[in-house]
Amino acid sequence: MNRPITTTLISLILSMLLSLGIVSCQYSGNKLKPGDKIGEMLISNNLDIGVPNFNEVCTFDQLHLGTCEIPSSIKKIGVSIGWAESTPETLDLSWEGSIWDATIDGHAIDLPSFGTFDMDWEGVNLRVWNVCITNPALGKHTVEYKFFLEKGERPGNHTDTLIFTIIPVEP
Repeated sequence: MNRPITTTLISLILSMLLSLGIVSCQYSGNKLKPGDKIGEMLISNNLDIGVPNFNEVCTFDQLHLGTCEIPSSIKKIGVSIGWAESTPETLDLSWEGSIWDATIDGHAIDLPSFGTFDMDWEGVNLRVWNVCITNPALGKHTVEYKFFLEKGERPGNHTDTLIFTIIPVEP
């Protein structure tokens, strides 16, 4: 009498594991890639020179507190962060083996498909993800980066949640 229950239970567990495996495969394939849209917002890796990043319009304090307001007249804005170190060598070391995940308004981003770029900013070496939004929708938006650094001066888990609101511009 226990045998049919055990067989049924094993079949149920195997079915659940198979379903989870299928869902996780589909989930990873549904991450946003350059050219994808959230509503009318185009997500791309076209963070060209002259396109402001959100931390150039607002301070990081405003972005962390959710008090950042960006006028709708800005039609393209970078939503990129990265990592900074004092030398290119320490930046490479910190980046080596790092694992990054990001979301925009709860939608997962396939960060490797967006790529990165390096820059020198006030004597600090930065590596930044190349993510931007064209035609940002009015209202509040949340961009979250979660990352793990295996090496470097500040190893460990890190989270950066940045909130901004696109506000209408008076004509």
